[in-house]
Amino acid sequence: MVTNEESRKRNSKAHEVGGHIGRLHLLDGTGSPYELRIDPEGRWFHGGVEIVRRNIMQLFSRGLRRGKDGKYYVNLGRDEAPVVVEDAPFVVLRVEEQSSDRLRLLLSDGAKEILQPQTLAFKDNNIPYCLVRKNLEAKFSRQAYYQLAKYIERDEASGSYYIHIGRLRRKLNISGRK
Repeated sequence: MVTNEESRKRNSKAHEVGGHIGRLHLLDGTGSPYELRIDPEGRWFHGGVEIVRRNIMQLFSRGLRRGKDGKYYVNLGRDEAPVVVEDAPFVVLRVEEQSSDRLRLLLSDGAKEILQPQTLAFKDNNIPYCLVRKNLEAKFSRQAYYQLAKYIERDEASGSYYIHIGRLRRKLNISGRK
């Protein structure tokens, strides 16, 4: 005898993905009636509702990738869902000195990354961005920008700006002046 629950599961277009963190219910082949979105502050939304469970947001963040088409996707196992990113998918919340020549970044999803100075760029209104996790952009929060500013110096002779961390000194690309 088939129970109502078994019948409902069998006829459902939904399936579960996940593991030790929990389960997510995704719809199969229905044109994605929900939207995953990351706002300019690095907050995740599903169908217009903020995802407040940190473990779910971290699961999505770990599965985030950028496709060859330049668009963002979350991969969970064999499943992939598009993500609308309004600015950058990550926000740098804090900058800390890791060692004499390395800075550690605390990202909006709780992850820690080492700043790769060659990826540091300044965009509109001189807001700094960098790449994390190979090719994903992170925008610096105001607090993180001030923490980063301690390592930026101006060469008076050339008028250029440099990041100076220990023995490392690299010229910065500051093109976004408004």
